[in-house]
Amino acid sequence: MDTGEERGSWTVKQPTKRDLQAEETYRKLVDTSMELVKEYGYHKVTVSQICAASGYAKGTFYNYFNSKRDILNRLAIELNERLADTFSYDESQSCTQLYLQFVNDYMRIVKEDGHDFSKNCMQMLISESMSGDEVRLDIQQKYLYELIERGQKQGEFTSGMTKEAFFDLWRATVLGVITLWAIEKEHYDLTQEGRQSLSAIIRLM
Repeated sequence: MDTGEERGSWTVKQPTKRDLQAEETYRKLVDTSMELVKEYGYHKVTVSQICAASGYAKGTFYNYFNSKRDILNRLAIELNERLADTFSYDESQSCTQLYLQFVNDYMRIVKEDGHDFSKNCMQMLISESMSGDEVRLDIQQKYLYELIERGQKQGEFTSGMTKEAFFDLWRATVLGVITLWAIEKEHYDLTQEGRQSLSAIIRLM
């Protein structure tokens, strides 16, 4: 039986039933972990709880992940992958406008994940000492580098600040914004104040 689909000179293999089941299992483990972390906090959630809530044995969990830390790693990567889906390269807009749109999308996604989950994520990233490489921070970095380079070539950004220096400032500011929201939920408007803080740094370019 042919499970491939001809596209030009290439054959694209269609996923098998086993592939689809594996993806469904993986997705359920990740989604269940996210819900448990929201409810109980990262440090209180155990692999046993994740397995019980998702309906899988521990052996199944360890077929996909080496530890609970791997779940955190996957959740952080997914945030950056979701951000990538929002990236705009519309040449009719200025780089500043595209940057501000990126900021709005970032704050929206963080807010959709919820205060409790974002707070736990910050705690997880700190306690597990996860590097930017591990969570695919390069996805954000690449997009911002492209905006800065384009803005510099077109004369929109003239301060002389390098793209590397800007990204360091971006990373420090966005982590500060999310941390403030985690600490001062009732008194901190993530959308408004986060946008204000992150909008300020683009003016330094």
